[in-house]
Order: sequence, then structure tokens, then C-alpha cells
Amino acid sequence: MIFQKFTPLLFLLSSFIFFSLQKEPLPSPNHVKNFHRVDDQLFRSGQPQKKGMKELEAVMKVKTIVNLRNIIDDKQEIKKTSLVQVRVPMRAKNMSYQNIVDALCAIKTAKKTRYSSLLA
Repeated sequence: MIFQKFTPLLFLLSSFIFFSLQKEPLPSPNHVKNFHRVDDQLFRSGQPQKKGMKELEAVMKVKTIVNLRNIIDDKQEIKKTSLVQVRVPMRAKNMSYQNIVDALCAIKTAKKTRYSSLLA
């Protein structure tokens, strides 16, 4: 029963880990913790601060931030950048299939721009 509850989260995380391991090493931005490449257009990381957002935009050519945090958004962190925030609020404890679908749709939509995106 417990395994079924966490199946969507396990699938999403294992997919990110698998694809992260498939790519050559990438220089990590100095102001972004836990930064990894998922594929050619998608990165994942911890939550960047203002310096990290500017670095992602300038160095890594990221254009979209997909924010999965339930309450806090990135409005202050992306000020004075051209970054776009897409919010998909969710809680890790109570993640639903719909949360997973919403997150994947946000990633797919961001990828259509042909610019890099960050899942944070």
C-alpha cells in the first residue's frame, strides 16, 4: 500500500536520476546547489537564490524555472532577469498523479520553446 502511494514520485525521481547519469559531466553553476542535467534542455537543482538565477540565465541559457514548491514562489529571485516561472505547487508527502501530470506538462511546454529549463 505505501509503495503504491509513492510510485509516481519514485518514477519521476528515478527518471531524472537515470537521465542525469547518461550525459557527460556539466560545469556546475557556482551559485546553484545540487545542479544536474536531466537532458539537453532540462536541468534540476536545489532552489536557486538571486545570484543563482542570474547565473542560470547567463551561463546555462535557462529561460524557464519550473517551481514545484507548494507555497514559496520565485518572484523575488527572478526579478531583473528575463526568466519565466511556471508554478506546479505540490507536497512531497501528498503527491498525486495529477501533480506528476501537471509537472510533466509544464516541462513539456517549456521544452517547446527550445531553450533550457530548470526544475527546482
